[in-house]
Amino acid sequence: QFGLTVEQIRSHTARLAAGDVSLDEHAGEESDATRGELLPDMGETPDELAWRSQRDTAVRGIIGRLWERLDERERAVIRAHYGLGQTPQTLDAIGSTFGLTAERARQIEAGALKKLRDALASWPAVRVARQVTVEAAR
Repeated sequence: QFGLTVEQIRSHTARLAAGDVSLDEHAGEESDATRGELLPDMGETPDELAWRSQRDTAVRGIIGRLWERLDERERAVIRAHYGLGQTPQTLDAIGSTFGLTAERARQIEAGALKKLRDALASWPAVRVARQVTVEAAR
């Protein structure tokens, strides 16, 4: 009726009759590990998920504030060259779009990236992280 052989039914019945096994039991006589410790990690814990969500929100906020430091043309050049929300473009193509030479588009991009680096470096959290890294390297 179910498409199973008698042997398959016996096998399933034996497995069901075996009972539960504690994950806290030792995995073997020669092992200090428990059965639970041998199971693969199935993902992040709720605490890890919450931390990641808070971190991602903070990073988006930081990026938003940094982005606001650029003028519209600088944002447009960065967006076009790095493909933010669109297909990445060459500096020649960006220059053609904005009526600039490729060299001028490169200069605008370089200036915008410098603004972003300088603004990011001035944030207290970044300065502390750099200081800790330098001290750890000593």
